[in-house]
Amino acid sequence: MSDNNSENNNTKGTGTGAEDTQEKPFRFLNERRKKTPIDGRRLAGRILLTCAIAVGGGILGAFIFAKMLPVFQGSSANESIQKVEIVSRSDDITPEAAREPSVSPTPAPSEAPAASVTPKASVTPAASVTPDPSASVTPEPSPEPSAAPQNDPGGTEPEKTEEMDLADYRLLYREMLEASAEAQQSVVQVIGITSEMDYFNRTYENQQQISGLIIAESGTDFYVLTEHRIADNIERIQVTFCDGAVYDANYVSHDTDTGLTVIRVPKALIGGETMNAVAAAPLGSSRAVTKGEPVIAIGSPLGYSDSVAFGVVTSVTNTVSAVDNQYNILTTDILGSKSGSGILVNLDGSVVGIIAQQYSQADMNVVTALGVSEIKQLMETLSNNEKRIYIGIKGQNVTADISERTGIPVGVYITSIEEDSPAFASGLKESDVIIAVGGGTVSTMRSFTDAIADLTAGRETVIRAMRKGSEGYAEVEFRVVPGER
Repeated sequence: MSDNNSENNNTKGTGTGAEDTQEKPFRFLNERRKKTPIDGRRLAGRILLTCAIAVGGGILGAFIFAKMLPVFQGSSANESIQKVEIVSRSDDITPEAAREPSVSPTPAPSEAPAASVTPKASVTPAASVTPDPSASVTPEPSPEPSAAPQNDPGGTEPEKTEEMDLADYRLLYREMLEASAEAQQSVVQVIGITSEMDYFNRTYENQQQISGLIIAESGTDFYVLTEHRIADNIERIQVTFCDGAVYDANYVSHDTDTGLTVIRVPKALIGGETMNAVAAAPLGSSRAVTKGEPVIAIGSPLGYSDSVAFGVVTSVTNTVSAVDNQYNILTTDILGSKSGSGILVNLDGSVVGIIAQQYSQADMNVVTALGVSEIKQLMETLSNNEKRIYIGIKGQNVTADISERTGIPVGVYITSIEEDSPAFASGLKESDVIIAVGGGTVSTMRSFTDAIADLTAGRETVIRAMRKGSEGYAEVEFRVVPGER
């Protein structure tokens, strides 16, 4: 019995010990980690080291930037800031002034022979023939008839009445074509490429092609003026230069009114031979062109590339209205294609017109062009991808003669106003006649265009106009906030 009791006691004792062990929590669960004390010296050292690295990096970066800045300034970074300017041989030359160079040199050669022949004919016969009676035969006067016709304008008439043969015509047209040789260096073919799928789901390239003109160049690019229809909804643009070399081009900007577009070709892509072969166009003055003046149409006037046509200007007074502007149209007697493109060149070799067949009369299809003098500012704006001041009117000139006959005040007669435009918001209406913008008077669309070009977008200005009422025209002021587009 005693043994059993002892075993039971031992068993109970053992069980009690196990229970006590399980109830006690593990000691590591009750421990708390103490934060390491901050070492001020060590922290200060790290801060100083970080500052030193930052300062060293800044100094190194500044040194590299200082070394590379001249390179950047001499490369495309500087060219992107430089403004493209359209260079013209003659700006704002009147037709009278344009004729002076061609007329003034002509009398000089004709007067010179007259001065040299006349004294000889008047002195020699008088001195050698008249005093000597024995010289009654006077073989000397025979030169007089030959000299007289030289001085007499009528004496040269037989030479002028000689008929031209085929060789003369061939030479004439050859010389006319040679006059456009310099301009041909600036004519290019612009190709618009799109990818399409055929009936069997195979991809192929669709290409359209029209002419373009190199209007300017910078240190890095050639700028080409062409039509927007070749750059609209396309995937790739290529340019074929006069020597046949083909390079990719980039879109720059376009004008919705005229449909003109400017693209650029990086010079870095162009080979040395092509660089020597091409040049910016020799632009002339379309304001100096007169009715009846011979011109050469080159590019694609007949609808296909590398075509040429000869003719004369039949009208210089036609105009086309655009938003906040008006452009002069040069009409010719050259029969062209409705899809034609290219340029008009005068006999001096200067480009005077950009062919724009959308302005040609539908029933005639004659070659029609925008005068280069009228769109020079537009070409610069497009080349630099700049915004233009926007008022939102289309107008016509009211001259003094029209005013006298109709009673409408001299100024810009508003024919239409674009909805939601600054002009529409100001209260201007159709049939109003604008007479002043800001502090300057306005009498033509050209002066109106020049006046709004000096305005600042978002800054209010005053436009004064004449509005017709029950008692006639009265002056009204409109406060307009110009926009940009």
